[in-house]
Amino acid sequence: MRTINELLADPENKKVILSFVDQQVTKALKTYSSKRLDTSTLTARLLRLEAALQQKEKEQDMKFHIFKKCHEAGVSYDLVKDIPFSSKEEADRKILQLQDFAAAKAEKTFNERMIAEAPKPGAGETRPADKLAKYLSAEELLAVRSNKR
Repeated sequence: MRTINELLADPENKKVILSFVDQQVTKALKTYSSKRLDTSTLTARLLRLEAALQQKEKEQDMKFHIFKKCHEAGVSYDLVKDIPFSSKEEADRKILQLQDFAAAKAEKTFNERMIAEAPKPGAGETRPADKLAKYLSAEELLAVRSNKR
């Protein structure tokens, strides 16, 4: 069996062996490059993930702020949870407008109900003497009416 040095001593063998070695090294480098992501690709992916995470945190912060403001104002969160607000100040302003609108509507409804249920002079019940009219004679009814006045 011949050693590597003996094989490389022959120029014909050396050419074949070096060609084969070059092919194997090139193949190994291509495999390594294809399986390994370069740093620029990794950096770009990391930056995109960080930006997405920051955006999600901002959205969660905005939702919590809106929920907290709705609780303080006594407004149902379900009414405003799907509205895309551009800032916390805008959300505060709209929630307060909604609270004012709800309070005005409740007051209007209450006032209308009070007016509708309030007793009206002459439109309600008859006087006690008028109720007794069907049970009393004309003289007795006249006596009851004269005593009441």
